[in-house]
Amino acid sequence: MRLVAPDSTTTVPLDTTGILNCTASYNGHPMHLWIDTGVSYALFMQEEKARKYGLKLFAHDSTLVNGILSPKAEAVIDTLRIGTFCLTDIPVIVLCHDITHGMPDSIRGKDVRHIVDSIYSMSDAVLGLPALCKLGQVTFDLSGHKLTLRAPRHPFTPSEEPNLYLNQNMLYTRCTLNGAEAVGLLDTGNTGNYLTFSHLFYETNKDRIPLDTLTAKRKIGSWIYGHTLADMPYEIPLQPDIRFDGLPVRIPPKADIIITPTATRAGAVAA
Repeated sequence: MRLVAPDSTTTVPLDTTGILNCTASYNGHPMHLWIDTGVSYALFMQEEKARKYGLKLFAHDSTLVNGILSPKAEAVIDTLRIGTFCLTDIPVIVLCHDITHGMPDSIRGKDVRHIVDSIYSMSDAVLGLPALCKLGQVTFDLSGHKLTLRAPRHPFTPSEEPNLYLNQNMLYTRCTLNGAEAVGLLDTGNTGNYLTFSHLFYETNKDRIPLDTLTAKRKIGSWIYGHTLADMPYEIPLQPDIRFDGLPVRIPPKADIIITPTATRAGAVAA
């Protein structure tokens, strides 16, 4: 995979309706991309979308997707253009099954299918972290609805505010909850909770984190490619003070900030 960047920067519209989407061009045809920093593949899509774009599939076998062995194929996209930037020879993982594969029959009903289908109908493919890293410096302007790409600098100079870092092909960041520092996965594809902190993090810092015992809890479930949790147990921090780089984070109305025993990291941050 290689980047061809004739300009130092390029800017394209960014759709922030629920998930982060931008429009690229493949062989002159628009391709709507879901930008997901939680995905460790450069690009992946469902089989029907791959066939829609005429991709040649090969290497049919299985792969683990969130712990579930799932049938997949591979493909290669020769060129994908975002603004004036062009990625070449992009490896593609193609999921060869119903997107609700692995979901228990008890919750695999029409309503769930409708929700999952509506999310994936917004995009043709998912642009994962390896492709994002190839694009150089990526800036999401959520209020201005713009995605700006800056060509990689040579020689590379570290950012003045290094609050994002890679570890084992995953993107992490730091924030604080009531002054307690948390390190967490930054996942722009998380359509569930706004912020999820692990119970271990709470137990370590519970003297700083009073719990809200009065607010009625709604049922929260989690499903990500076969990993399902229905009616997930959790706690709610009381008047949480969330800060990023020392600056307070404005918490949207109805945003879920929860503490759950199912979180595997100190904090899972969804943009």
